[in-house]
Amino acid sequence: MGDSTTYGIGVYYNYGFTELCPPSQVWTPASGTLTLSYYNIATIVYPETKEELTIEEAVARAKPEYMVITLGVNGISFMDEEWFIRDYTALVELVKAASPDTKIILNSIYPVAASYQYQKDINNDKIRAANGWIERIAQDTGVRFLYSFESLVGPDGYLPETSQNGDGLHLTGEAFTTVMQYIRTHAYV
Repeated sequence: MGDSTTYGIGVYYNYGFTELCPPSQVWTPASGTLTLSYYNIATIVYPETKEELTIEEAVARAKPEYMVITLGVNGISFMDEEWFIRDYTALVELVKAASPDTKIILNSIYPVAASYQYQKDINNDKIRAANGWIERIAQDTGVRFLYSFESLVGPDGYLPETSQNGDGLHLTGEAFTTVMQYIRTHAYV
């Protein structure tokens, strides 16, 4: 489940990147993006029925064995640390209450490329800070943290230009393949 940086997984799967998750396992809103601060009112397209459900409703209905959450890149542009942690923690607790047996994995926010035009609002320094907050949230709520950021960041501290789809923020199919391999080898080993 996640924002626009998750939405691409299902899209690229349909374009032949079959090592990614199929769209039936990708939960995002119809718009393709989800902002952390709207976690309690946002709806996602429930893959089984194509109806829009709140996150809580979808989790309660599906009761997934595993749930990887990748959120926060939009939030870091306007949320301070306290607000970010409060809302992200509340989201984790909501998922745990709706499906107590689901193994939750909080995935780090991905790096942006040097060419990303909104560096003032979303940049890798803010992303690194938020990833630290997400790691703390995972520790405090008893869930897993996955630092997939490290699988994508280049030696210059940015997402390589060849790993972004043209806007500096969203990943290519190849970059998503790297993330999925990282998840498969690091999430629950």
